[in-house]
Amino acid sequence: MAAFALPGGAALAQNVVSGGATLPAPLYQDAIADLPGGGLQPYAGAGSAAGLRAFLLNEPGAFNRTGAVHWAGSELPLTQAQIAAYLTDGWGRQGYPASHGPLIQLPAAYVPITIAYKGPTQPVTLTRGQLCAIFGGAIDRWSQLGVTVSPSLDAFKLVYRADGSGTSQLLTRHLQEACRVNAPKAFSGKEVFPEEFSPGGLPAHFVAARGDGGAAVAMA
Repeated sequence: MAAFALPGGAALAQNVVSGGATLPAPLYQDAIADLPGGGLQPYAGAGSAAGLRAFLLNEPGAFNRTGAVHWAGSELPLTQAQIAAYLTDGWGRQGYPASHGPLIQLPAAYVPITIAYKGPTQPVTLTRGQLCAIFGGAIDRWSQLGVTVSPSLDAFKLVYRADGSGTSQLLTRHLQEACRVNAPKAFSGKEVFPEEFSPGGLPAHFVAARGDGGAAVAMA
């Protein structure tokens, strides 16, 4: 999903600033690089939460840029509350001389959100209850899932994004629906995963990582 506004009727010939979600960043970066004219700055991967905040508040510093923020990429669409605030009190409000005007949201791409794992050599298929138990912290061993591994590999750690992430929120929103009944923990669809465990804190076998790269390093 991408949200766009063109401040003051800006044309593409201007220095267009964009950024946000890191997952689709290569798609946007390649598309911008292929455009003629050179009027668009490279898309800056900063995360969905940071991207939407930069767009709504017109804060280009989140992308290490200057000037107006023209558009942002996010795995999640803007909420009705965010849109209403933007149009009534924010940069899109009518009658404001420097208004960026109304905004539009465009579906740009779709990707699957998958759960990566290390340890078992055979494919692992999880039930809804097992998925809820894993992310709720109730399960920390492959043997608890009926998966056979060597004893030295039985205990596992769960790597989570400690920063705000659109993909994390897609996961917690799924868990919010999937774990409503007979689950060790209820979820509320937050974009910052640790906030799902506030104020009690996360289980001891959960490992924090920042960004997609940090999660990959932690998994390795």
